[in-house]
Amino acid sequence: MHFKVGKWVLDDRQYKITCDDRSVELTPTSFRLLKLLISNPAKVISITTIKEQVWKTEFTTDNLVYQTIRNLRLALEDSDEQVYIKTIPRFGYQLVAPIEQLSGESEPVATSFNTAYLLIIAVIPLILGVLLWWNLSKSASNDIQPTDMQLLVIKDGIEHANKSNVVEHFEQLLEVEKAKTINEINLFEQLNQQQASTKVVIKFIPENNHVLSMVFVGTPAHLSYVDLKHVNKLDNNEAFTSLFGEIKQSVLTRGNSGIATLAASNNELKALVSVSNSASFKEVKSALLLEVESNSLNEDQKRAKYAFIDTLLSFYRLEDHGDEKLLSGINYLVSRYHQSNYALIAAALFIADRGSPNVAFQLVENLEQDLFLTFVQGLLHIEIDESDRALKHFERVFSLAPEFEDNTFFYFLELFESDLSEELSKHSKRLLNSDYFSTSSHFILFNQYVKHGQFDKAISFLVGLSGKLSCNDDLAGSLALLNASLGNVQDSEQWLQPLNRINHRDWRIPWVVFSNYLFEQKLGEYPMWYTRYQKEVLGSDSLYEPLFLNTLTHYALGNLESANYTYGLTQHATSAFSRPSTIEIANAVAHTWFDQENPAERVSYLSQFETLARTIKYDETALPNLISALYFTSYDDIKQAENAIINGCKKSPAICTVWRSIPLLKQVVNTAKVNKEVILAGKKMENLQTQQLKALNKTLLPICSAI
Repeated sequence: MHFKVGKWVLDDRQYKITCDDRSVELTPTSFRLLKLLISNPAKVISITTIKEQVWKTEFTTDNLVYQTIRNLRLALEDSDEQVYIKTIPRFGYQLVAPIEQLSGESEPVATSFNTAYLLIIAVIPLILGVLLWWNLSKSASNDIQPTDMQLLVIKDGIEHANKSNVVEHFEQLLEVEKAKTINEINLFEQLNQQQASTKVVIKFIPENNHVLSMVFVGTPAHLSYVDLKHVNKLDNNEAFTSLFGEIKQSVLTRGNSGIATLAASNNELKALVSVSNSASFKEVKSALLLEVESNSLNEDQKRAKYAFIDTLLSFYRLEDHGDEKLLSGINYLVSRYHQSNYALIAAALFIADRGSPNVAFQLVENLEQDLFLTFVQGLLHIEIDESDRALKHFERVFSLAPEFEDNTFFYFLELFESDLSEELSKHSKRLLNSDYFSTSSHFILFNQYVKHGQFDKAISFLVGLSGKLSCNDDLAGSLALLNASLGNVQDSEQWLQPLNRINHRDWRIPWVVFSNYLFEQKLGEYPMWYTRYQKEVLGSDSLYEPLFLNTLTHYALGNLESANYTYGLTQHATSAFSRPSTIEIANAVAHTWFDQENPAERVSYLSQFETLARTIKYDETALPNLISALYFTSYDDIKQAENAIINGCKKSPAICTVWRSIPLLKQVVNTAKVNKEVILAGKKMENLQTQQLKALNKTLLPICSAI
């Protein structure tokens, strides 16, 4: 039996629908959906049933169902109207067109049809754009009419470049008379206000002198291709090939890649962030790649999944994949799997990691939500310095799926950095009772105790977890920091040994070394240690925190020439873990050491940073407290400097007892309040060193004995 729906006859063998001399190819997914609707005439089919019947066991987002329904309507109705398929709000869909059963074989369908016309019917509402790409790919010439294409230049960023050369190059390349300038805010809305032709959007990224170009087609605007080129390599022929060469066939011909399954149900993928700097990362990645090899339907699906994974690894800065490899993977996803959110997510992550997070957020802002997408949007909010909005995204996912481990990690991290200790305490019991043990998330709770000087709770917390702990950078780094904070230098150095073997670039190492030298009154040895560290570990890289501590040490010891030299190096260094505001205050303080000898000039210069200095966010180390105390001492605000010192005493009693070893703090370290805190710090170290801390080290050090 064959079926006729409205004017269309179904061809089961070729996934086609035909009407007279017209034929439209459907994706296998769209065809299965149509067959499901036909088998339930006039019945309302729920979205849940559609997911189960059409995608079987594959996890499917609601957005994918919406897009497939829309594509099917376009094929059946030549529009997005509801002549064939009716939407039942908040429930599902109903086939309302008449259905007729036909006996016998269907008549052969004439093959003399207009290929370009079929493309218009077969693909989503990117009609003019796709036709343009199709014609371009068949033509050896570069004949592009000015009316065929628009060049839009993002205002932010391009003004700082050699604007005329960049824009004129693209105007000549695309043969448009004049480029239009747009703002990256509400990018999609602005694109949709333009005509429904192809739109090439360019933005200059000044940090690496690259031009980011994105190709959008149709209305609503749909991303088809992204490209990243160094300004000096903008050759006409090469740019034309890279920009247009990938668009050689109509999109939506292969259905969903199964990336949704990988992203939403795979524990290894979800745990990548949590183990990003640990020894377990290689094992997790191996398990993930094995799953891709074992559970992919075909080579196309494997390639799509690998492209998505590569993008995630690069965005999290876990692996450094080159632009050429990533662009190839991104455009494979975008051109063939754009029904799925994950193609756009991959493109957005690439764009964000290459310096345009605001543009990246525009790509995913209005997609239908699922937990993974909400989490990614939270990550992008962090990239554009919108911590409050990021926290809301992570909180939403945590409330629905606390077992989503890397979301939990970022949620806890944002709570920690926002100093919402009550929220963290509320979630601690829930986390401790969870089946999945995410080391990074647990150690955020541990760091919260240390940050507030609650060492008894921190030690008890680790004792309670001792049966679950494995030797990784979280364990070794946290214990090295804990022992250094309590003046137990010997055990602190023992913990530094496995930490160096696991991750010798761990951000805690320079601070722990500095703390230990300061506590033992051996501060003069830090510059020698840093020289070895820079040679053996950092290489040509410059990390801000160890460099700043080196500058401070030289200045405190009176080595002004060396201090001035290392201060110059900090201007080109990247931060290992500090907030930008903390780095800015540290730079301001160091600047006064060398360029503002007059007290009145020094205070006048520092006054422009006062608001920023008063809002410095403290963490589990005393480094931000040290920077804050240096600032307010130089600013002649002894009360604020005193508060920073006392707060630092709570999280690092060992440092508290030796603040006076830093001559720059001599105005504040001998006040009655600070002296009282020094006495309390000494008693706290004595009590904890001889009891709980020694027992904790004895219990946990063997875990790392094999490393």
